[in-house]
Formats: sequence, structure tokens, C-alpha cells
Amino acid sequence: MDTELPPNSVDKSVPVEELLPYVQRWVMPLLLIFPALYIVLHGLERFIYGIFDGRVLIWHLVAIVGLTIGHEVTHAIGWLVAGRLNPRVIRFGLDRKTLSPYAHSTVPMTARAYRIGGLLPTLTTAILPGIYALMTGYAPAALWAAIMLVGALGDFAVIWLIRDVPPNARVIDHPQKAGCIVLNS
Repeated sequence: MDTELPPNSVDKSVPVEELLPYVQRWVMPLLLIFPALYIVLHGLERFIYGIFDGRVLIWHLVAIVGLTIGHEVTHAIGWLVAGRLNPRVIRFGLDRKTLSPYAHSTVPMTARAYRIGGLLPTLTTAILPGIYALMTGYAPAALWAAIMLVGALGDFAVIWLIRDVPPNARVIDHPQKAGCIVLNS
């Protein structure tokens, strides 16, 4: 079901399942960045023992679920702060076709605010845990950072879709697809 667009608006979105061909080529390079840096700094043996230690295996699942929820919450926080939005306009859910969690704003904001909210989770759930892993030698965080970096590929694709949209343009998050609608263009 397609959403009826407001007059003079431009759809800058794609169905979530159509993002896969665009992001697939980046999965392996992004999945390797933090583990490779970790191995250079701390060694392969420490990495392998760190991520396969039986005491931390359950924490892998707990961490990935927690970081995934944190990723979506961070989208919302970015939009709330940068877009000066009311918390009541944010919705959370799970795309049934792809089982992808999402955060969604129901009101317009500037493209700048949309980009900030779109990229903020990469910093908080991938880059910071990756830096933590490299600084402390805690191998599981390198693995989690790599997985979350790959999980941000859809966000990178959305940011790419709106690369030509001026920062002050008003956009609204698309209600069913990945991306947004640029209003009054």
C-alpha cells in the first residue's frame, strides 16, 4: 500500500526489503573493521578466546538485543533533540517482512535533524563500543560493534537517498518505507 504524498512533495524512500542489494557489498568490510583493528592491537588469540569464552556467549545475545533496542531509541533521541519534537510523535515497531526494528517520527522535521537522528545510533551503538573494545581489550565489544555497524547500513542508505536535500528542507519520515518524504519542494 502506497502512501498518498502531500502536494509538491518528493518521495525519498524505498521499501525496506529493497535496501538489501544496495547494502550487501558493505557487510563484510564493515563486519571486519573493529575485529581487524582489535587483532592488530591485542592479537588474534585474545580475540578468539574473548568472543568464544563460554561465560560470555549468553552476553552476546543480550548485548545485541540491548544494542538493537538502544539503536532505535537513539534514533528517537536524535530526532527529539535535533528536531525539537514532542516525545508523543515517536513510534517504535518491527517490520513484519524483514523483522527489522524501527523508530518512526509522525511529524516533519528539518533534513538536518533527520540526518542527525539517522546517524546518531552508529556513534552510540557501534563506534563507541568499538573504541571501548580497542582501548580496554574487551573482545566481545569489538564483535558487538561490528554487528551494530552492519546494522546501521540501512541508515547509511537512507542518508544517501537524501544526500541532495538541503539541510533546512522539511521532511517527514515515510510511514512504511525506509527514508522520508521531502515536503514542499
